[in-house]
Amino acid sequence: MATYGAGGIDDAFSVLTPEATTQPPDGPGFGSMAGETAIMRHIWATEGGPEGVVAGSDSVIAWGVSCGADILGWVTVDEDPDNWPVLVWERHGRPHWKIYDCGMAEFLRRLFAEAFDECPLSDASLWGETAPHFVHWREEQRRWESGIDPYTGEPRPYFGMKFD
Repeated sequence: MATYGAGGIDDAFSVLTPEATTQPPDGPGFGSMAGETAIMRHIWATEGGPEGVVAGSDSVIAWGVSCGADILGWVTVDEDPDNWPVLVWERHGRPHWKIYDCGMAEFLRRLFAEAFDECPLSDASLWGETAPHFVHWREEQRRWESGIDPYTGEPRPYFGMKFD
C-alpha cells in the first residue's frame, strides 16, 4: 500500500485506501474504504461471519472490491498487520466467506498466477492474468477527465457529447 496506493487493476478490481476515499455529505458510500468496510461488517453481523473465525464484525477492514461485487478485506486478528489474513466476501460464491492465509500482495499474486485451487472471486477477469495493469487512482481520474479510457488508452466514445 505504501508503494502503490489506491487504484484500479484492468478495470476489474479497485484497491482502496483511506486517503483515496471520498465521502458524500451523508456519509461513506460504495467504493470507499470506510463504505466498503461498513458494508462488509453489516453482512458479517446480519448473516454471520466465516466459519471457524473467532472474531467479531468489528475486526474486518475492507481493502478492495471486484467488478463482480466481491469485497476483500483483512481480519485484524493479530497485533501485527503482516499476519492479517485476507477475507473475501464472494457475492456469487458458496459459501460467501473465504479466508486466505496470506497478505494482500500475495493474494493478488496468487490470483494472477492461478495459484489457488479455484478463482477466489465471482468474476474471473484477473484469474491467470499474466500482465495485469495497475493505474493509480489519481492517474485514472486524470485520464478519465481528459476523455481517455484509463486502461486501454483509447479515446472514450461519447466524451464531451451533450445529450438532451
